Amino acid sequence: MRTLAAQLAAASRQMGTYSAQISSASQQIRSLESSVTGLVQTMGSLSNGEGGGSGAIGPTGPPGPPGQVGNDDMAGPQGLQGVIGSVGATGATGPAGPQGIPGPAGSSSSSALVKDSAGSVLSATAGLEVQVSTATIDRCPSGMYATGGGGQVLDQAQGYVTGGWPYVDSNGTPVGWTIKFHALQSATIYYDIKVVCVS
Repeated sequence: MRTLAAQLAAASRQMGTYSAQISSASQQIRSLESSVTGLVQTMGSLSNGEGGGSGAIGPTGPPGPPGQVGNDDMAGPQGLQGVIGSVGATGATGPAGPQGIPGPAGSSSSSALVKDSAGSVLSATAGLEVQVSTATIDRCPSGMYATGGGGQVLDQAQGYVTGGWPYVDSNGTPVGWTIKFHALQSATIYYDIKVVCVS
């Protein structure tokens, strides 16, 4: 009986030890559950946390390549010519120019005269040129020479003058005048010659 009582006492003590171990394990489990719960709450706080601030602006990138050159527009049509403007007013008369340098004194002429010589051609032929000169008595007197002259056909229906030049004597001095006229009729044609003589 004593042995049985001793065995029961030992078994009772062993059951107490088991009970204490089970109680300690239960506490560890509850502590582990509390730790897990705290961890879950921490993870929830981290997942629901506020967003961070905006980061700094990055550097500007390099410029892109130039675009294609556009097409040239076609030239428009030429506009109408404008109206011609009115003529402007006449400008004011300019000031008088300076007086010119006096010319050299001319050579003195002791005298000048105009000699007149009238004549006729008795046998003029229509269509031909006729040449006549001042008569001998109507030429410039000695000491004078011809500087100009002229002539005419008195009846313009009979002919007309076509030229004239000085008449020179045998010494080559111009002392009269010669004219040439074109005859329009075969008839007697009257003419007149003048010569200017100076000394």
